[in-house]
Amino acid sequence: IFDIMAQTTSSVALFYTLVACLKVATVTAVKTVTLGQDIDYPPYAFQTADGELAGFGKDFADGMSAMCEDIDIKVVKESWANCWSSEGGGRLGAKLANASDTSLDGCMTYTHGQGVRDTFADFTDAMLDDNKAAGLLTLLGSDGKPKVTGLSDLYGKTLIDVGGWAPTSDGLGFVTNKCTSEKYSPDYEVVVANGDIANDVAMQMLRDGEGDAIFIYADQVSFPYRFYYIFVLLICVAN
Repeated sequence: IFDIMAQTTSSVALFYTLVACLKVATVTAVKTVTLGQDIDYPPYAFQTADGELAGFGKDFADGMSAMCEDIDIKVVKESWANCWSSEGGGRLGAKLANASDTSLDGCMTYTHGQGVRDTFADFTDAMLDDNKAAGLLTLLGSDGKPKVTGLSDLYGKTLIDVGGWAPTSDGLGFVTNKCTSEKYSPDYEVVVANGDIANDVAMQMLRDGEGDAIFIYADQVSFPYRFYYIFVLLICVAN
């Protein structure tokens, strides 16, 4: 029904199988590498009905373990918050930031984006050939029109960032609005949605009028356990 355009720079939405400052990188004889993933992001990271960890990331990790005789990759269930946090504009999660914590060497299925993630984390090559589209999610007004249109430069607007998830709030500074062929104004406010299911928290904040739009992956509306509302319009800003 709606024309969904995809726009982020080539590095903003590449999906990567391993992230997070591998603290074992300087060790030449590593036999075991422990990588974490949570279980709420199928098909990238989830749990089977039998309670087994699964997803693209684990498939890659298991494949590497099978191919490399000197490396054993152990995949464990880990809270995303221990991998990456939105605190302070974005930083490594508590376990990865703590050099004395050897229980976790890195995390899987994270997006390599320009900006703060590139500052604090190291990434492997991408597991996806195409960029993962991101966009602005906004409500429709009483007139049936979006409250934030594709022509907006976002000046004076309040954007909701989904805490701990890509795209990070600084990502808009690297992209061009495909509707206007211009950069977005830097004069917008960012508020962060945090919680166990931050996507749902962000949606509730939007419906409560705490922001004008959510900066979010375009495919998040396809996850029924994250969104329970249909009165929205997706305005993509990703490329």
